[in-house]
Amino acid sequence: SPERDVERALELARKAVATDDTFAFSYVALGSAYLQKHENDKAVAALREAVRVQPSDAAANAVLGYYLHWAGSAEEAIDAVKTAQRLAPKPTKSASYRNASYLGMAYVTAGRYDDAIASLIPHYALRVRRGANGLCFLAAAYAATGQDEKARATMKAFLDKKPGRTIATYKHPRLYKRKEDRDRYLNLLRKTGMPEK
Repeated sequence: SPERDVERALELARKAVATDDTFAFSYVALGSAYLQKHENDKAVAALREAVRVQPSDAAANAVLGYYLHWAGSAEEAIDAVKTAQRLAPKPTKSASYRNASYLGMAYVTAGRYDDAIASLIPHYALRVRRGANGLCFLAAAYAATGQDEKARATMKAFLDKKPGRTIATYKHPRLYKRKEDRDRYLNLLRKTGMPEK
């Protein structure tokens, strides 16, 4: 049961914080559980605590940006991810992809579509292999800027890796706190050719 799994994750994350309240990733785990429960404000609060206890932790700052983006605080999310990039100017390949993805998502939420494309496009090939959600945000940014052919090709690449995904079954947009953010993103995905059902 996904619901039981999330409750178990929340329980374990609370235990992790109680065990060591100076370890940033205890709060990251707590925030993740809250995000899955659609409790965006609690998720952001947990990540703010992660950054408070370990302000120089690049990953914690990046994840704070990710959660802020879902909470509708896109410009603050952009700042958090850029802080992560400054804290780790030579990131691992994985961290580089993560930061680019989180930054691109925040740019889409902020309506800064050209910036989103610039952030996401360097990692396009990896996203095709992984079928990462960054591809959907890239497709949405192309659709928003009238680059319909690229939008459709990018969505096709995503659907080739994630067959069966539709507007109805794609769960990530449900993480948005604000209905207007969710609706705008889903409408852009419709323009990319993601099937309705």
